[in-house]
Amino acid sequence: MKYISSGLIAFYTKLSYRGNFVIALVTKGMQLALSSFMWIAIYHYGANESIRGFTVAQMLAYLGVINLLSLVFDFSPIFRLGNLIHNGQLTTYLIRPINIFIQGLFQYIGNEAFYIFAFCVLAFILSKVNTVLGQVLY
Repeated sequence: MKYISSGLIAFYTKLSYRGNFVIALVTKGMQLALSSFMWIAIYHYGANESIRGFTVAQMLAYLGVINLLSLVFDFSPIFRLGNLIHNGQLTTYLIRPINIFIQGLFQYIGNEAFYIFAFCVLAFILSKVNTVLGQVLY
């Protein structure tokens, strides 16, 4: 229960800063759009229909998956541990009857719960759209 409460605190902290969440999604969307337009231009003006075996549709799908996964996976736990060491607070965590790694995992899950949920919903929607399009086209 002590780990779940740590995750919930991180989740509520993230919830209180909704502007950061929206701005992160907007900037990630702009980054995805710009890189997609760049690759479309590269494929359009290139001599081949594929680059190293990747078609334009495969490259765009790759860019989408990588940008979505970059929202979920980051280096914040490493920076958090570094700050604990730098501030001298690591010893207070080590003498408590908790596992610092499990506590960090739940705190990370609480911080990234929005992105994990959005990623799962988007993956579900895209799989259904792909199934419907596959049945219509074939």
